[in-house]
Amino acid sequence: MSDQVRETPAPRTPVARLIGVLTSPGEAFKEIAAHPGWLPPFLVYMVVFCICFGVYAVKADWIAIVTEQIESSPFMKLVPDANRDEAIRGATAGLQKLSRGQMAATNLCNIGSSIVGFYHGMTLLYATLFVMVGSLKDLKLGKAWGRFLLCLLLLIGYIVVYSISNFAFHDSPASALLMIGTGSVVMVGLWTWLLNGQAARDGEFHKMLTVCCYSSVVLMVSMIAVMALSLAHQGDIQVAIDKLVPSNLGAVLAPDNAVLRTLFSSLDIFILWFLAVLSIGFKTVTKLSFGMSASMTFLPWGLVVMVKIAWAAVFG
Repeated sequence: MSDQVRETPAPRTPVARLIGVLTSPGEAFKEIAAHPGWLPPFLVYMVVFCICFGVYAVKADWIAIVTEQIESSPFMKLVPDANRDEAIRGATAGLQKLSRGQMAATNLCNIGSSIVGFYHGMTLLYATLFVMVGSLKDLKLGKAWGRFLLCLLLLIGYIVVYSISNFAFHDSPASALLMIGTGSVVMVGLWTWLLNGQAARDGEFHKMLTVCCYSSVVLMVSMIAVMALSLAHQGDIQVAIDKLVPSNLGAVLAPDNAVLRTLFSSLDIFILWFLAVLSIGFKTVTKLSFGMSASMTFLPWGLVVMVKIAWAAVFG
């Protein structure tokens, strides 16, 4: 028989795809666009994040970190000098009642539970931008926004549970943590279910979501760096997680000028790498040029940097 049927290769495993995004993103995203699937990379990221952040959280001195954040806040300039110590003690009073393990678990619940919302919001933001420039014509943007607003009700519910648990179990941190942890798991489970339903009904939204999830392999690398430095650190860690890995220009140059410090701190190698990988993925899904995809991808980041610079110029 002269005509030979060329068999389509089976999709690679999620782990192989994640490695492919790091080593050969163009080829990896072609396969990802042809066979989207957001849950495997999302679950891998959740596991990696929980392990890496958990190591950092156990070694972190949360009282010192929160105190430094409060002291460096521009709003503290409005507080009279005589009342600043009292204000800091009041803000950290709740932490004083928790053990190191309880503080680590509470922060893991709060931050870990926001990951699914981060992916959902990021995907929706970029989907909206690409629809506005005439791409993704079959994406059901109205339904996507409606599902996102529904999911936000879950976040509000978690905040209510968090507040009630801290009030009702004021003198029993272990009971409060149990209630918070349960609320976190329920919220993430329901949000994931609702998001997966949206992805199943909208193929283009599913592709955009899959690109966002697989691109997060870059963020996994950054979290592994956090874990490595946390393990190597002697004693308690007294810096916030975003300052632990010196991966931005501000950590290298450390300028005294607040505006330059903010600008240089925004030039983080992991963030820029992540945005570049996203641009390649979006180019594959939207069929736009790389330049157009990159301009849409970097636009939200650029706006955030501009706001931060303006804030630094006003408040120092």
